[in-house]
Amino acid sequence: MPSLVLQAVTNETAEARADIVVHCPADGREVGQVTDCSPAEVAAAAAPLRNAQPAWEALGAAACGQWLGRLRDWILDHERELGVLLQAETGKARQDAVSRSRVDGNKPTAG
Repeated sequence: MPSLVLQAVTNETAEARADIVVHCPADGREVGQVTDCSPAEVAAAAAPLRNAQPAWEALGAAACGQWLGRLRDWILDHERELGVLLQAETGKARQDAVSRSRVDGNKPTAG
């Protein structure tokens, strides 16, 4: 699935540049790749998000809370995959990699 940043970059521009390869510090294996974007391209990708902020604010606290609850549920449903990714990207032991991202019910636990 294309990233938000890639959507803001034309296909011609994205193909002309090299991706940044992310390696696991523990063993050197490739974990993933991200597109190397200029500050202007990042700003262009962030612009729609900034433009959507007033509508998000207008939803009110209760509606925003419902959306954030759905996000929390998604994170909990994908905790294992996210933990594997965090472990690979940081090279830390699994417990250390996920300790700051654990969620217990509705509030984060200390890491």
